[in-house]
Amino acid sequence: MIGLNEQVQELRTYGFDRILMVEPTEIPYRDKNFDATEYFKNSIGVISPTGEPPEIVLVVKKPQASYLLTKPMHESQMVIRENEEEVVFQFRVHPTWEFISAVLALGNEAKIIRPESLKEEITEKLQRTLRQYER
Repeated sequence: MIGLNEQVQELRTYGFDRILMVEPTEIPYRDKNFDATEYFKNSIGVISPTGEPPEIVLVVKKPQASYLLTKPMHESQMVIRENEEEVVFQFRVHPTWEFISAVLALGNEAKIIRPESLKEEITEKLQRTLRQYER
């Protein structure tokens, strides 16, 4: 469910499975022309951050890249260059949890090149994962 969060005055996505109770309020209903395609165009999944998405560059080893070539992760996906070993993809998408999960699912077949902040975030997630297995 997508609705206006009155406290922050922003659209938010809410999962029906997390709604415990519905109560009437004095807040009037505001009808708004909502275009879901436009709202979610810069994201993967149900979260859609505001603002312009960053340019993300992802290098993927050739066997796995073939899959992404036939089933793109996002409509903004473009091939920057390709050789015998790998394909370099560019995306204009918000690095939401769903996008990061898709990259992590590629395992050692893929690596984020840019932005550095996303590369660091994924590195930290992988290090925390490894530490769990060291215990």
